Amino acid sequence: MIRILKSIEDESSPLVRVYKEWFISSKVVDYYKTGNPKFAEDYLFSLLEDHSKPVFVVSAEKICFMVLKDLRNDEKKYGFTQLLDRFICTLVPNAASNKPLVRHFSNSLIISLWPTFKAYLSDHTLRNIIENLYSNAKKTQIFGQYRAGDANIWDLKGDWKLTNMFGGVLKKVTDHDCPYISESVFEKYLQEKDIVPIGTDERSLWLDKRDTNTESVNSANISCDTSPLQTKSGAWETVLDLDNKKSNDVVTRSELIVVSSLVDKPPNLGGICRLCDVLGVGLLTVQDIKVKNHPQFKNVAVTADRWMPMEEVALDEIASFMKGKKKEGYTLIGLEQTDKSVKLDNNFQFPKKSLILLGTEAFGIPGTLLSELDLCLEIQQFGVIRSMNIQTATAVIVHSYTVQHM
Repeated sequence: MIRILKSIEDESSPLVRVYKEWFISSKVVDYYKTGNPKFAEDYLFSLLEDHSKPVFVVSAEKICFMVLKDLRNDEKKYGFTQLLDRFICTLVPNAASNKPLVRHFSNSLIISLWPTFKAYLSDHTLRNIIENLYSNAKKTQIFGQYRAGDANIWDLKGDWKLTNMFGGVLKKVTDHDCPYISESVFEKYLQEKDIVPIGTDERSLWLDKRDTNTESVNSANISCDTSPLQTKSGAWETVLDLDNKKSNDVVTRSELIVVSSLVDKPPNLGGICRLCDVLGVGLLTVQDIKVKNHPQFKNVAVTADRWMPMEEVALDEIASFMKGKKKEGYTLIGLEQTDKSVKLDNNFQFPKKSLILLGTEAFGIPGTLLSELDLCLEIQQFGVIRSMNIQTATAVIVHSYTVQHM
């Protein structure tokens, strides 16, 4: 059981984590019904109370919520009341956590918790607390913008249908275009239809694609006196389906090349990889492609390296690599402070085919490579400190390119 529970901690993909949460919830319910739930319960609450890893807190809250929904059918027999009391005693403080993800999810989960379990709350003071949290969360709820607590439309047993297993649940909890096998496909090709129900296409429950154009938002649907509720739910916003070979085909990438072969610290490379993917960079180079397997790289990059086009360019090959790109029409740009550097401001226009060379963390770009560049860019600085972290500097220059060409 310990391996099953802890598998949630090793999963970097939020979409895969959904299925693990589903499976773990089912196993925990089984443990309650066989009278041996203590270890599983204690482990889940250890995750709930440790806010150093907010994503795990969210997973534990979802698992506990789904387990409670299942156990309420026979609450006296399986320790439902004790689990509900313990869960609420943890959920309420989590709704005031200093971790935004924990705070956001805990508050939005109360939108589901109060209608589902209010009949089981006998303490008058506790009922008032939960009801007030529910009322405040409802005021900031914007339908179609985010899923309130996720679990409010995800039922442990009710969703146990083929259409939900093969993408339906994912479409209820994320606005990404996840692969989905429809009811009609199962009806057409499935021979044995009695083992697991096929289910239906519950399109009305799917989360709408988020509209990032603020001008298209209907202001009539958003009260001017409501405060925004953070919608960064971690995880699934940055990850596509790991098994979908066509996922990268739908991503629009620029012709920008970022050469980070001089950067040698895995955490910095992980951050650069992640921001390059987010900003649609065409290619990222590193001095050793094996850095993708380094734990510190993976912690920062999350899963960006699965999607970001990367190429190994060793230190002694940087000059020849840049010369080759020069012949292809690329402008070679160095991110460096020199006496001839051009200020990166609103007047600078990036060539569409740009190659940006990053320097080492400590010493910048060596002179032998400076001589190969067409120009150097310097980020304007106005404070006392005259240097930036390499990740921050890369983000500034890559974003400046992206807003011009994407």
